[in-house]
Amino acid sequence: MKALLLAVVLVPIAVAAGAQEAGEAAPAAPLVRAAYRHTFGGSGYSGNRASLSLGDRWRAQVSYSDSISAGSTDTTRTLGARLGFQGESLSANVSASITPVVSDYRARGGGVDAAWAFAGDGDEAAFEEAEIGLGWTYTRHQQETPSRLGVAFPPLVTQQNDYFVHSSLTAWRTTVSGDYFRSYYDRNVRAVARVARNRPPLAGLSDLFESFPRSGGSVRLDGEWWKSVTPFVAWSVIDYIVPLPESQTWGAGVTGRWGRWSAEASYERVVQSGQAGSNYVTLGGGARF
Repeated sequence: MKALLLAVVLVPIAVAAGAQEAGEAAPAAPLVRAAYRHTFGGSGYSGNRASLSLGDRWRAQVSYSDSISAGSTDTTRTLGARLGFQGESLSANVSASITPVVSDYRARGGGVDAAWAFAGDGDEAAFEEAEIGLGWTYTRHQQETPSRLGVAFPPLVTQQNDYFVHSSLTAWRTTVSGDYFRSYYDRNVRAVARVARNRPPLAGLSDLFESFPRSGGSVRLDGEWWKSVTPFVAWSVIDYIVPLPESQTWGAGVTGRWGRWSAEASYERVVQSGQAGSNYVTLGGGARF
């Protein structure tokens, strides 16, 4: 599995190393972009995501997402912001996100990423473009812990660092892209909690930390064989190092673009080792001005 993911990620990098710069500049991008997606399935899961971006070479984006699962009365909402630069061959972005208090949970984070694109010689029947990218994100999760028997427990804090590499190769009107990531979690486990009167922890005892990583990646194939419609298939996997079930996602869908308008529909099946699979459907659309 890891060998396949690394091959998909590294092959476009090798091709891009010998690519030539494009002879002509790309058409000017729209100044305003808006998109919306709704996902449902998974035994009662429902989620929404909306985004709005402004600018061409310098681009600012704001986003909103929410989700709720079956049996839950709390909707998790996340607000995001992203500022980036889009050049002819280089793009770079900084981002931030916050999940306000939902019941007893909250989160905030940020990250940076950059990508380099290498254009072909303009021959549509051969190599068209390759792209490689690197990125890092940080997220701080905080889960409040209820007090018991008059003892006030501190919140459970998880710090998450994600490192990823992305690459894509476009040739013969077909794009193959791959991602590989590695995540590291540091979770504090309080050995002795503060008591109800907020006295400090007992002398000689402090926070303990346990760390555990996970890794995974994805492969996607887009076929730009028709003028307005692009079908795609995708596969992703998350491989936990700790004894948690491996998770795989298989998906397929189609995107369409007609002038300034676009639409998409996709189906995903998520399967964890030893558990029944879940099915999800996503419908969305967008506009450019």
